[in-house]
Formats: sequence, structure tokens, C-alpha cells
Amino acid sequence: MTGAGTRRRGLVSESVTADTVRMTTRGTGGGETAHVGVPRPRWLLPLAAASAVLVLVTNLGGIAVGDDGVGYRAIADSILAGDGLGYFLDDPLTIWPPLWSALMALVAWSTPLDTLGAAVLLNTATVVAVVYVGYGLLARVVADQRFVVLGTVVMGLGVSTVGFGHLLMTDLAFAVVVMIWLRCLIAFHDTLARRWILLASMTLWVGFALRYVALYLLALGCAWFMFDLRRRITDRLTTAITYAAVGIVVPALWMLRNHGINGTLTGERTPSARGPIGNAFGALSTMGQWLLPGWPTGRPDCGRWRLSWF
Repeated sequence: MTGAGTRRRGLVSESVTADTVRMTTRGTGGGETAHVGVPRPRWLLPLAAASAVLVLVTNLGGIAVGDDGVGYRAIADSILAGDGLGYFLDDPLTIWPPLWSALMALVAWSTPLDTLGAAVLLNTATVVAVVYVGYGLLARVVADQRFVVLGTVVMGLGVSTVGFGHLLMTDLAFAVVVMIWLRCLIAFHDTLARRWILLASMTLWVGFALRYVALYLLALGCAWFMFDLRRRITDRLTTAITYAAVGIVVPALWMLRNHGINGTLTGERTPSARGPIGNAFGALSTMGQWLLPGWPTGRPDCGRWRLSWF
């Protein structure tokens, strides 16, 4: 065992006492290193509480009014009214997955809150989840405990402090699901226990029910299994096929349903006039404006291979 009983002074040292206990186990494919979690550090609870309070404060004025905010709330209201999945711009619903709106409706149905209050409560639960799940992933893959602490704090407080706390946190909820998915892949790598393949596939289902981008996890998961050079190619291929075959079930059923409604797999969408290069420069410019107020907006001129500012 490594340092599970060691205690030193200070916040960072306390996280060392909650470090992972390593022991050798034997999975289905032979001796591997598994990681058994020990009690979490005491600072996680106050950090999660502070993150939740910060979200509640940023949501005092309500959720931001935008396409997503209006749409998700309208869908949740439709579910509550017994009218099913849909709203005034997309009925039946195809352009978004159903899970977040369904959760809003469930919370509103089971509590005195309306769907707006339900969204705020879900935002709060999401930041609490990201603290605990994010810490678990960082503690597993990062050796320097100072970075584990710093990374966990950034995940817990960062969304609200950069001005995203008043938005619907479907993206952050999806990030939580991706971190759980990664833990499943890592657990399979450590133990070769087949249950982790199925859990990774089912985690993909949840991710797809939040954001359609979870489809990329199919290819990424298969690549993870195929690049595990410790195993024979036939074993890697069998694992990847099993993961993909189970993982595609829920997305395929939902996309077939969408196709039967309007002929699309993920809803009718208008492509952006900007290409990937323009979007990349736009993202960099936005980050530059956060860090340095007054930073100019970049516009790539791909025809002349130059960057002009306006």
C-alpha cells in the first residue's frame, strides 16, 4: 500500500491521506493493478457546498434567456402538461436529446418548484457532482496532489466565476458523464473485468440522452480498447465490438425515431456559415477577451493565409 496512513500538515497533504490504495488483483486476463478508493479528503464537502452556493447566487435572477433555455423549459412544461416531448419550434422533439428536459419535469413534478426552479436545482446538483467525480478522476490519473486539489477547485468554482453559472448546465452534466465513462475505461484497463465494458456502454447511453455529441464516445472507446497493446489483437477487437454493439443501441433507437418523424437523425439544423477554421479563431478570440479585456476579434483570411483584425 502507498501512503494511505501517512499524514502531513496542510490542505494538499490531507489529499495525500486520501490517495488511492494500490493492490495487485487478477482480472479475467491476468495480473493487473487495481485501485481501491479510500475515504475522500475532508475539503471536498466544503468545496462542493461553496460551488452549490455560488450557482444559487448566480441564478437569483433566473436562467439565461436563450434558445436552449427557452426550449428546454418549454419541453419540460410540455411533459408536465401531459403533452409529451416537444415544444412550439420542434414538436415532436428531435433537435435535442430528452434527458435534461425530462429531469426538469421530474423535479418540478416531485417538488414545489416550477420548471425554472427545477433547472436551478439541477445546475446545483451538477456542480456538486463535478466536484466529487472530478476529484475521483484527477486523484486516479494525476500524481501531484497539488494539481489534484487545484484542478478540483477549478472544476467546482470555474463555471460560475467565468459567467456560465446562470446557463443550463447540460454541457457540464455531460462532462460529468464523460468523466464517469473514463473511470469505467480505466477500471477495465486495471482489472480486465468485462462488467466495465458494459458500464462504459451504458454511460454512453446517458451521455447521448444529454448531448448528441456523445456519439463520438463510440469511436473513442473503440480506439481505447484497440490501442491496449498488452492484449492480443483478437481480444482487443472482441472488446471493442462488444462495447460498440451495446453502446449504439440507445442512440440508434432514438435516431431511428427521429428519422421517422422528419427524416433526420438528430433533428433539423441550419449549418453555420463559418467553417472549422473560423470557429477555431472565434474560440481563441473569445478566450483572449476573457484573459485580456480589449483583445481584438480575430478573422482568418484563408485565401491569403493571413490573419486580419477588425
